[in-house]
Amino acid sequence: MFLDRFVFAAAVAAAGGLMLTGGCDKEETQTVSVPAVVVEPAVEMDFADSVTEVGEVKAFDTVDLSANVSGFLTEANFKEGELVKKGTKLFQIDPAVYEAAVNKAEADVNKARAQLTNSEMEFERQKKLISSNATAKTSYDKAEMNLRTAQAELKSAEAALKEKQVDLNYTKILAPFDGYIGFKNFSVGNMVGPSSGALARVTRAGDVKIYFSLDELTLLKIFENYPDSQTDVTVAPKVRVFLQNGREYGEKVRISAWNNMVQDGTLQIQATAADPKDLLVPGMYVKVVVQVSPLKKRVMVKQEAIMREQLGTFVFVVNAQNRIERRKIVPGMKNGGYQVVLEGLAPGERVVVEGLQKAGSGDVVKPITAQQTASKAAQPQKADKAAQPQKTLKAAAAPGKKNAAEK
Repeated sequence: MFLDRFVFAAAVAAAGGLMLTGGCDKEETQTVSVPAVVVEPAVEMDFADSVTEVGEVKAFDTVDLSANVSGFLTEANFKEGELVKKGTKLFQIDPAVYEAAVNKAEADVNKARAQLTNSEMEFERQKKLISSNATAKTSYDKAEMNLRTAQAELKSAEAALKEKQVDLNYTKILAPFDGYIGFKNFSVGNMVGPSSGALARVTRAGDVKIYFSLDELTLLKIFENYPDSQTDVTVAPKVRVFLQNGREYGEKVRISAWNNMVQDGTLQIQATAADPKDLLVPGMYVKVVVQVSPLKKRVMVKQEAIMREQLGTFVFVVNAQNRIERRKIVPGMKNGGYQVVLEGLAPGERVVVEGLQKAGSGDVVKPITAQQTASKAAQPQKADKAAQPQKTLKAAAAPGKKNAAEK
C-alpha cells in the first residue's frame, strides 16, 4: 500500500515537472523575441563649418603710468582696482623744486623782454640818425646786432619757461582715459623718477580685444568662402566666444584686424568685443569659434551613433524591412551632440543609437525611438512575472506538507 502511494506521488511530481518545464520553454520562447533597438532619424539642418581656437583677452588700450620727473611721491589719490575717470589726478610728485624753477624761468623771461625793449629803442634811435648821416654806420650796425640778440634771448627764455612748466605739470600724473587702475608699485614717500618703471597700470574700460590664431588651411578656406574679408573686415566670418565655464559670451564679437604676416604656420587675428558689464578681464583665456563657411543644409546624426575602426567610420541603419545594415559614412564637423555626415546617409534614415549589443548586421529588430523609451520608463512598473512561478511552486508544495502531517 505504501509503495503504491509512493509510485503515485512520483508520477504526480513527474507530471508537475513536465508542466513546469513546458511553462519554462514557453517563457524562453517569448524571451527570444525580436530585439528592440533605439533609433534616431538622420536629420537635415542648417550648419556652417567652424573651428575652435583659444583666444586671449587684452585691454583695448593699456597705459603704464610712469614718472617723467624725479621727486618724492606726496599723493596717491585712488583705490587699487577702481574705475578712474579721464583727467583724474592719480599721483602727485613733490612740486616744490619745479615750482621754483618755473618762477626763475619767468624772471628770466621778464629780464629778456626788458633787454629787448631797450634794444628796440636804441635801434630806432640809430635808424633815425643814420638816415640823416648823424651817426656812424658801425653804431647803427651794433644797435641792430643787439636787437637781434635780445630777440633771440627772449625766445630762449620763453622756451626755458615752457620746459620748466612741462616739468611742473609732470609732477601730476593723470588718468589718460576712463579705465581700471591696477595695483600701485610705489607708495607715498618713495623717491621716483624716469628710471623707476611703472607706478601703476590703467586699462581702458568698455570694449576689449581678443587675439587668437588660425592655421593656413583654415585661412585659405575662409578666404575662399569670404573673399572680400581680406580687405574689408566688416564681411569677415562670424565669431562666437565661450567663457571657461562653457557659457557663451552674450555680447557682440567681430573680427577687427588680420596680422600682416604668417608666423609658424599661423596668422594672428584680432577680434573686438563689447564689454559693458566688464566680464572679460585682460589676460583671461576664452574659446573662440570661427565660422569658416556659410550656412548650408547638412545631414546630421547623434554622435553616439558613430562607430570608428581602422577601415573607416560607419553607422548601423535600420532599413525598410527592419533589418540592420552597416553603412560606411564620411563624417564632417561636430556640432553639440550631433555630427555632420558628408556622405553615406540620407535625411530620415533610421540610425541605431542604442541596443547594438542585442543585434548585429543583418538581424531583424524592433526599432523604437528615444521618446518611446522614455515614455515606457515613466509608466508604473507591473508585477514581476518572475515571482509567479514561485507562487506556483509554493501552491504545489502545500499538499506535500499536508500529506506529511497526515503521515
